[in-house]
Amino acid sequence: MVSGGTLFDVCYTIEENEFRGRRTLQLNIKDIKPAGSGEN
Repeated sequence: MVSGGTLFDVCYTIEENEFRGRRTLQLNIKDIKPAGSGEN
């Protein structure tokens, strides 16, 4: 659980989603971790 004010790093791709004839952009999250954790 992320509490208010907590910083984190997110790796994502931007994708186009089409549903019922409507196109929108969505962020597909690949990885998430605490900011500055130093993990690669």
